[in-house]
Order: sequence, then C-alpha cells, then structure tokens
Amino acid sequence: MNNSENKRLYDSKEKQLKSLKRKGNIITFKNPIYPWGTSGESRNQIIVHSLQVFRDGAVRIIGNSYDTDWYADIDKLLDAIDWQWMEGAHQLVSS
Repeated sequence: MNNSENKRLYDSKEKQLKSLKRKGNIITFKNPIYPWGTSGESRNQIIVHSLQVFRDGAVRIIGNSYDTDWYADIDKLLDAIDWQWMEGAHQLVSS
C-alpha cells in the first residue's frame, strides 16, 4: 500500500466541516432523520446544498430535497454523522 491508499478523509474536525460545506456531497447519519416535508418518512442521508448556522450557534444542513433538523451546535451535528461508515464507503470509491 502506498501513502495515498492510507489517506484518511475525515480524521479531523476541519475535514469534516469541509465535507459538510461541499455542495453535492452526500452525508450519512448514524440514526435515521425525519426531515420536515417527508411525510414522516425517515432518511439516513442528505445531499448537501449548504450549511446554515443561526446566531445562537444552532446549525443544520440545507439539502437538495429536504433539510436536517436543527442541532444545538456544530459538534452535535458532527456527532450525529456516521463518519466511520462514510470513511469506508468513500475510501472504496476513491481507490
């Protein structure tokens, strides 16, 4: 294996935040989310359109078809995302 194969995609908060802000990126959550406008249906992924931050620090992902719930702060949002699963899936795609 060479160094590019060992490269971690989401091993820092900065890389994770960059992923949340990248338009068109697919984010996968640990638990299903129930976005407004989906008639009670759950989702576990969202396609990023933008990241919205409120004055008090609350944050949510604005998606192409639906938005996530509000999270109290960016750390709570980052904790809700399944970075381990995304790392594995994206490593397979990039190899």
